[in-house]
Amino acid sequence: MKIKLLLILCFLPSLIRAFETNTYYFIDYSPSSVLTNQPLLLPYEEDRKKKAVETGRLYKAEILYGNFENLDANIVMSRESGDVGYLITYNRFKINSYTTNDKKLYNSSYGYDTFQAGVNMLLLKDLSCTLNVDYHYQNNGMLFNTNYNNQFKRRIRLAPQFRYYLNEKSFFNFNFLYHNLDLEFESSRNSLQNKYYYFSTEVNYRRIWSTINSLNFYFMNIQDSLQINRDKKNNNYARFMLSDQFALSKMFIINTGLAFDVNKNYPFTISPRLDLSFLFPRINFKLGYEREYDPLACQELIRQNSFMKYPSAIPPRTGHKVFLNTFISLSRSLTYNLNLSWHEVSHYPRLKADEDGLIYPDPMEKAEYDMVRQEVSFKLLKGLGCFIQYNYIPFIRPGKITDLPVNKLKAGIDIAFSVFKTSFILNYSDLNYFLDKNNNYINIQSNILMDIFIQGNFTRSFGMILKVKNLTSRRIFSVPLYPSLENIINIGITAGF
Repeated sequence: MKIKLLLILCFLPSLIRAFETNTYYFIDYSPSSVLTNQPLLLPYEEDRKKKAVETGRLYKAEILYGNFENLDANIVMSRESGDVGYLITYNRFKINSYTTNDKKLYNSSYGYDTFQAGVNMLLLKDLSCTLNVDYHYQNNGMLFNTNYNNQFKRRIRLAPQFRYYLNEKSFFNFNFLYHNLDLEFESSRNSLQNKYYYFSTEVNYRRIWSTINSLNFYFMNIQDSLQINRDKKNNNYARFMLSDQFALSKMFIINTGLAFDVNKNYPFTISPRLDLSFLFPRINFKLGYEREYDPLACQELIRQNSFMKYPSAIPPRTGHKVFLNTFISLSRSLTYNLNLSWHEVSHYPRLKADEDGLIYPDPMEKAEYDMVRQEVSFKLLKGLGCFIQYNYIPFIRPGKITDLPVNKLKAGIDIAFSVFKTSFILNYSDLNYFLDKNNNYINIQSNILMDIFIQGNFTRSFGMILKVKNLTSRRIFSVPLYPSLENIINIGITAGF
């Protein structure tokens, strides 16, 4: 991986807020996952080019301070020499009890520490290795909750990955992941502990016939354990999938797949997939069907949100999806994406409040909805660009499903010059719903939020930063019952070494 790729990663905002995303630093490039008319480079040839990479390094630090005594400190280190490269980030954020809607919320302190590291190595001529480590610790004050004062969340992820080439067009991927998530809600009188961990093994064999023709064998096994206080439940899940991509012409590609999902505690499932890709010089279409099977959907929902708990063992999310994706390149600087999809989902995880005021996913029998997703990206001129993302759900059955607002909009403007860069991001979310402990629907009001980022450099490696997060004139909620941080402002310095 070339050093300039590491440099790009270092400056991504998603890297600084790495806990909010579910990606690793070093991601394998798969030509069969890309729709393009441009010639593709085989992964085998990419790894060969790592031999010629130049030595480089980057060290970057940011320290910001703001209202409600909030502290935001970030450190990024990267280096590549020969066949070894690494990227390390550390982020600490803390804030004292804050104000929403002009009223101070006591017991609302919030903070986290996130450490992430990725090491990429070419061990032998035909063997590459990536090691990823992720540690996150978080503390939330429980606001108005009368049963618990604090929530503590601890997450550990260890992920070694190996790729071995049999020849230029045939290789194996071996991926291993250990994931541990501990949740604890406590007060002087009460305590609730949730401990969930799983170990997964993935083996993937890919045979590439050409840049747009390949055959893939995939096997995955997940062994997990969920402990709620002293009650412990184990499960074992395995998937075997065979998929094939082949082109009937330069403009017509067919992807087929068949997966077998075996779950110790739930029924056996066969999951087929078929999609057709039509490629033209400035427009691509992808039409397809797939049966979805996700045994970790609720775990990811709990991981990403605060004030949420495990109620018990949760069945996998399954369903059917029909989709049409369209990509249009109107010019070099203007692109348009339109994705249409129909979903029928079993065990959709609705958000519900219990008698203790904690939120948990309550799988419903079946949900059905249509989704229209549009994205426009426009680069006005060098250093100036904008984007708009809009999600619309015209049909939902039943009529109210938590975490599925009818309208969602995200728009942004980016300006970047040699010594100055800024961005403005606007988020709109429509009316949303959740269930209270008596199964009655309560709504979360629609809201408009703005984020602002401004950086000015005095020298090539030193400058000042201003950040404004969740700028709004009203109280906002990300999960039910608990008002979120709003109007957070901090200012600080950034330095590179």
